Amino acid sequence: EAKSGMASACLDEEGLGQWLEFASACPGVFEHRALSALLCTYNGRPCCSLVTLCSHVLCKDSFMDAPNIASRAALVSQELAAAMTRDILSTLSENERLTADKVLRGVLQHWVQFIAGLQPGTMERQVAEALLSCGLEAICA
Repeated sequence: EAKSGMASACLDEEGLGQWLEFASACPGVFEHRALSALLCTYNGRPCCSLVTLCSHVLCKDSFMDAPNIASRAALVSQELAAAMTRDILSTLSENERLTADKVLRGVLQHWVQFIAGLQPGTMERQVAEALLSCGLEAICA
């Protein structure tokens, strides 16, 4: 019963702020299972808060490099793909059908626009690129 209640709850960009505060205050507590659960309820576009929150989980130590970030991002790829699909679904009109092509185009459009606004070479950009890659792989699988 608790599961069905949690699945129906939606988390938006505003709600991410509270989780970001919690993850910052308790970095050892917020692991990939917590991020997976959070992504199961996220219903919004890519944003800095989402990437920062994911960074807390994916970049635990200061010597992380891109391959490690990508492998850790793969742990949440299914949930991330579902969140990406919910984002695109929310942009369709009532009469439009959700197709695989629309999902891929929409995800690419939203994420590429978001990533383009991030500074090259930063950890935020590396995490966002890893999230996009893993999310797309999961969508296409």
